[in-house]
Amino acid sequence: MEEQNFIFDNDLYEALESILENNDNFSDCIVDIVTLMFDKKINRKTLSELMNKYGIKDIEFIKDELLNLLIAYIKSILKDGVITENEQRNIKMLKRYFRVEEGDLYSKKYKEIKIILTEQLEKLYADNKISIDEAVYCVYLQDLFDLNYEQMDEFKKDEVITSLILGAKITDLDTSLFKKQY
Repeated sequence: MEEQNFIFDNDLYEALESILENNDNFSDCIVDIVTLMFDKKINRKTLSELMNKYGIKDIEFIKDELLNLLIAYIKSILKDGVITENEQRNIKMLKRYFRVEEGDLYSKKYKEIKIILTEQLEKLYADNKISIDEAVYCVYLQDLFDLNYEQMDEFKKDEVITSLILGAKITDLDTSLFKKQY
């Protein structure tokens, strides 16, 4: 039985095309993977055939580069400060196709995640309050990077402390770790 191709939405195609056009750090194999996606021919079989073409026995050999592409896509979707359902779905499917396991991003791309989350959290905590919508956005950020609560609180820590120093009430901030301590 032929495996069904998964079709990503056009926003993903445009974002990946832009990423590849503006960054020559990706190998031909990664470019060909994205081309399969553009051509709507990506499935496990075609991905396996492509890896064989490049002599890649296991996706782990290109995992770092795939994670870089995933991070670049995440950065592109966060520019507008909104994470749509389609973007969430695209990320989940990319993780599935790239065989990104829970913890891969945290363990292999910690520095990149820290930079991205610091920028996002600075914006969210700028007014020393976290609204319900901002708290939901934090949960989406946590999900994008497959972080558990403790890991997310680790990234929030500096912004929460800064907000508290500037006079914020702990009840106005979105963090379970600090609420337990104070």
